[in-house]
Amino acid sequence: MRRTRRTLHLDDSAALWLLAPARSAAALAATYDHAYPRALADLGITPEAYVDARSWTTWLTT
Repeated sequence: MRRTRRTLHLDDSAALWLLAPARSAAALAATYDHAYPRALADLGITPEAYVDARSWTTWLTT
């Protein structure tokens, strides 16, 4: 079985907090959206994605 190596390029991330644990990331996303309305939506992160940790994890893995 051949394994594929993947590289995460953090300089390509909109913000490093997007990769925080789901509970923290969802809370930070909500706060960010409050400060910068529609900025996350413009990146494809809809408000439904940061309702809670489970929603965040689902969004992140799909």
